[in-house]
Amino acid sequence: MRRSDGRWDARYTIRDPKTRLTLRKSLYGKTEQEVRALLIEALLGRRKGSLRVRRGRAPSLLLPVQRVESLIDTNYRAACSSWGISRPQPTGT
Repeated sequence: MRRSDGRWDARYTIRDPKTRLTLRKSLYGKTEQEVRALLIEALLGRRKGSLRVRRGRAPSLLLPVQRVESLIDTNYRAACSSWGISRPQPTGT
């Protein structure tokens, strides 16, 4: 389902093994295909029993780790260049 902010949304239910309550979960993405892929992965995980139940937000479902690292790296480079400093190299500890 397309949201008013332009993102795509998919929802599914899962049973919490501790409380035996049915929980509703939402997945978000920029494209319909991205959300469908996340939904298929979640439903397969639910069927296999490998899907972990989390309460609250799950950042890994909202934005893949590689994308987060890419955003941080891009913004870090832009900030360093605007301040006129070079990127520091990690020290061996």
